[in-house]
Amino acid sequence: MPTPVALEALSELEFIPQAIVDQPLSFFANKWKLEIVHGHDDLDEFDGAALRMHNGTLIELKHPSGYPPNTTVIYFSYEIRDVGRITDLIFEVADELGFPSSWISWKRSDNPDL
Repeated sequence: MPTPVALEALSELEFIPQAIVDQPLSFFANKWKLEIVHGHDDLDEFDGAALRMHNGTLIELKHPSGYPPNTTVIYFSYEIRDVGRITDLIFEVADELGFPSSWISWKRSDNPDL
């Protein structure tokens, strides 16, 4: 079962967007009792939250400003680079967070060179 992590606790790590889910961040926050924080990085302002998955993988869930409403971006650590592993993790996250893979509108394997 995923456990909430303070987004601020991950500020020293680098995360990369790996998937877009067609659901608002509030869906995940409500379901998993996550605290949504407003923040910014080098590129965007965003609302976000973080989780540790059962396998120990840390993920960030964010809605960057300028992204379509009712979407959430899933971020993994920069250290996870293998596109096949990223794809597997995306589907593991969907399963563990309880949403159908049909909600995933984009994943890294759609643009592996990004």
